[in-house]
Amino acid sequence: MAIDFDIIRADVAGALYTTPEEIGMEDNLADMGLDSMLIMTLVMGWQERGMDMDFLSFAEEPTLRAWQAALEAHQD
Repeated sequence: MAIDFDIIRADVAGALYTTPEEIGMEDNLADMGLDSMLIMTLVMGWQERGMDMDFLSFAEEPTLRAWQAALEAHQD
C-alpha cells in the first residue's frame, strides 16, 4: 500500500516542530535535527499505516527528495 508523500512531509515537519513549507526538498534533515531515532519512529509509524519500506531506505540519504524518489521507485 502506498502512503501519500504529503503525509510523510507533514510528519517530518511535526517531528522537527516546523511546518512542511519550511522544509525544502534538498534540505539535509539530519542538519535540521532529525536524528536516527526520530527517523526510526517515523518509519515505524508509516509502516503501521501500510508503507512497505524500511529504516535504511530513509536513513541513508536524509532529504525529502531522496525519500520521495525511494518511495516512487519502490511503488513501481
